[in-house]
Amino acid sequence: MKRWFLLSGVLGMMCCLQVTNAQEKKTDEYGLKVGQKMPVHIVEFFAGARKYGCGCPSIMVENAKGSGVEIWTRTNDDQPIQLASALEGRLGDGKKKQAFLMLFNDSLKKAIADKPDALKKFNVAVPRKEETGLLNDADPSGKAGTVVFLLNHKEITAVWTFPPGALTKDRIEEIVRQFGAEKRIE
Repeated sequence: MKRWFLLSGVLGMMCCLQVTNAQEKKTDEYGLKVGQKMPVHIVEFFAGARKYGCGCPSIMVENAKGSGVEIWTRTNDDQPIQLASALEGRLGDGKKKQAFLMLFNDSLKKAIADKPDALKKFNVAVPRKEETGLLNDADPSGKAGTVVFLLNHKEITAVWTFPPGALTKDRIEEIVRQFGAEKRIE
């Protein structure tokens, strides 16, 4: 009887350890780093390819079984718009390669609203109120004005963070080159 009790206790402990280990692994699966899956984040579209409605950019890319780029910005300069304009030529028909520009402040929203046809293939959006902390999660230092993610399905393949004003022409060209060279995993 003692053996049976001891054996069941040991087996019970092993099961608990395995469940805990599986939960830790699942937590690391989603995040904002290269190799992790982009977490769900809901945005509201207002310009570009989608002028209304809401959705999750990473799920949209995953559903298309394609690749994507997400530009998150809180700067007052137009460098993120320059990057989006430079990437438009790499998007094709916008089905397998999708692009999103998320504005975390209102200054660029007015500039884009004044030129509604400036970005035809990009989906320009603002995060829902509960999603506004995402940019701080992507850059805990709080110094980044813009964060750029490249996605393959839902997996993050590259991340860049730029302080305000640092998204130079050379860096824009580097991102465009890498986005054009991205190979989709089927």
